[in-house]
Amino acid sequence: MSFIRSLKSSWLIALLLFVNANPSLAWDAFPVGESVTLMQSGTDYNVEISCAKTNGSKLRLEIRRVYAPIDEIERIKSVTLHIYTGTSLEFAQEIAVALTTDRDIMLTGFVDFAMAGLKSLASGSKLDIIDNATGRIIFSSPMHGTSQGRKLFKERCGI
Repeated sequence: MSFIRSLKSSWLIALLLFVNANPSLAWDAFPVGESVTLMQSGTDYNVEISCAKTNGSKLRLEIRRVYAPIDEIERIKSVTLHIYTGTSLEFAQEIAVALTTDRDIMLTGFVDFAMAGLKSLASGSKLDIIDNATGRIIFSSPMHGTSQGRKLFKERCGI
């Protein structure tokens, strides 16, 4: 009887560990033709960083509000993208963003990654996006999976 109880406990522990694992820790990369999109879901916002061969070293940044209210996203005019390696800030760039409502309500802008920025994208440990008007971090994510995205950027977009 104690063996069965032990087996049930082990199964329950394994199930709880599986359920509590956060599947969104890794960035997903989606290559299509001569473009690649890196995607990550956050608590309030979803973020996409994409390259297209026609855009050169500029990467398109899309920030989508996950849930209402949308008034916060409507007020944002610029953000700063920070990439950290450990606790050191490796890359920072202010990005002018525009509100678009074509498909979804989202902010769009372009990040001009030089080679140093692309290296940070591949080796960074954390990415933060800060609303410049309020100083509030609106998106923060570990950067698991971005090194694969960096390889695809080079392969598909030539950067």
